[in-house]
Amino acid sequence: MVTACFAILVTLFALSVFSQKVSAADENQIIVYGYVKDAGGTGIVGADVLIEMTSISHSVTTTTSGYYTWTFQGNEWEPGDTIVVTATYNSEQVFNDPPYTTIAEEYIVHIDLQFTTGVPEFGTLVGFFAASGLVASVALVLLGVKREDT
Repeated sequence: MVTACFAILVTLFALSVFSQKVSAADENQIIVYGYVKDAGGTGIVGADVLIEMTSISHSVTTTTSGYYTWTFQGNEWEPGDTIVVTATYNSEQVFNDPPYTTIAEEYIVHIDLQFTTGVPEFGTLVGFFAASGLVASVALVLLGVKREDT
């Protein structure tokens, strides 16, 4: 009877130590996740995503909603490491700048990436000049056509 009780106590002790080690390992993981979107804010399906920690990197592909995720294990990172996420789609790339710097108490990192269009938007100074140049070119062509008619 004493031997059986002793065996049960040893088993319970071993299980409690094992469960503490598992939960401690889970706490040291860092999850990096986010969305890759086009210029209109729609998630991009099938974009290649490279998630680089200071000394290691992993590649994933975005899901149907543009979502990606990767879990770094405790032995793959330490506080102060930087994270750079680079998405590639149709030969274009976008990445987070500046790189994210990890801290000890943060185990979940959200980094979204968004591609921009090659055409300047009208809300920018470059867009204003591009639109002005386009309008001026069309006006010159129309004036040239009108002069030929007269």
